[in-house]
Amino acid sequence: TGGGGAAYVRDTEALFLNPANIRYDERGTRVVVSLGGLQAFGGGGLLQFDHYTNNFTGGNVIAPEDVDVMLDDWFGSNRKGKVRQVGVATDVVPFAFVFRNRNNWAAGMAVRSRTFNQLGVSRGLFELLLEGTNQNASLPLDIDAQSMAITEVSFAYSHLLPRYRYTFGIAPKFILGHHYARGWLGSDVTIQDNTITHNVGYVTRIAGPLAGDAADAFTVFEDSGFLSDAAPTDFGDPTSFIAGKGFGFDLGVTHEYNNDLYFAFSLTDLGFVRWSGNADAVVSGTQTLEFGGLDLSDDRLNDEFDGDLGAYAEDVLTELVEDTYETYERMPGAFTTSLPTVMHAGVSWHKMNGRLVLNGGSSMALNTEAGNMSRAPSLHAGLSFSPGRRYSIPLRTGVRVGGGGAMTLGFGFGILTPVYDINIGLAATPKSNLIGGGARYMLALSVMNIRI
Repeated sequence: TGGGGAAYVRDTEALFLNPANIRYDERGTRVVVSLGGLQAFGGGGLLQFDHYTNNFTGGNVIAPEDVDVMLDDWFGSNRKGKVRQVGVATDVVPFAFVFRNRNNWAAGMAVRSRTFNQLGVSRGLFELLLEGTNQNASLPLDIDAQSMAITEVSFAYSHLLPRYRYTFGIAPKFILGHHYARGWLGSDVTIQDNTITHNVGYVTRIAGPLAGDAADAFTVFEDSGFLSDAAPTDFGDPTSFIAGKGFGFDLGVTHEYNNDLYFAFSLTDLGFVRWSGNADAVVSGTQTLEFGGLDLSDDRLNDEFDGDLGAYAEDVLTELVEDTYETYERMPGAFTTSLPTVMHAGVSWHKMNGRLVLNGGSSMALNTEAGNMSRAPSLHAGLSFSPGRRYSIPLRTGVRVGGGGAMTLGFGFGILTPVYDINIGLAATPKSNLIGGGARYMLALSVMNIRI
């Protein structure tokens, strides 16, 4: 339904979005067991296909004034502005259950494995590629790459205060971290009279089975680095190691205004992971590279490189980079990262004994940790209709806007019986510049829900 919502979700899905709602049931069952849940996401604000189609295909040369117009629309008019992201994420829930007591409370438990991989870049990279050194300008060139894999074990409790018609829920969770990596490069490039001055600083944090090899490779100016033919390539199995442990919780509250109308608010992924397995960090200070072109030395070209111009140019550039970026500090040791915290608010209107539900709401990321690709709020609205009550094929649809993406349409259906449920949902962005900018593609699958 374009995002579900803190007031709309029920049963085991509520464990991850609003634990208060595990108490609500419109189908008369006390126990729900879910097996084989999956959610997958791909996209981000960097995927704006209209810009690729209009400006990077057809073999046309883009005029400088057209480059500025395009990048203002893509990244914002402030050159020190946004880093646009693209990424993929998966959530796998092999097991979850909810038990409802007759005395206004419910409890639940779930196991969920999550992976996040994303990359963000600023507009300066595209300005440099499209306009080159034929300009006098200062360009932001920032890069932010993240990867994280964790497994959560959640326990939830929900309780109704009948007098006030408020239900409160909390879901504490223990977290096992499999791997973490984040590399951030913050820099600006100044171009003046065809001379490039690059002011740069970088930070990377790595933990897990990738850490030993990747940290050595990141220090690219040592013999074992990327510039060496002996650079390590065996990164191991990223799921076979417990590199960190942490704790978090989800909170939610739902107000039952009447038997049909619900208002809700929730906070998800409040918490942290302490990474200690093969944990490492590499930090540089701000450094400066100045490059005015290659000064060709015929004697050196012939004496040292046998006339190979490509090898000569590579050696000169390597020396320039090494002289500028070789100063860094490596700091092995544990570090702590936050979970991707998100705030949700929603409303849902239930009619026809719950067979027709209209819902709407908003979500907003509260940090920029892996999993949160934009802090811009998103809005969603949708509906669900079940033709029958005991046996039915419910139909669902919805729309989502904002949140670092263009308008996204969602569709779904299910097969409901008194004992077994199966559900599937799909969402996609039909046009990446329609009511916003950025593409989103999502799949949700609940293989089997067993009701007792």
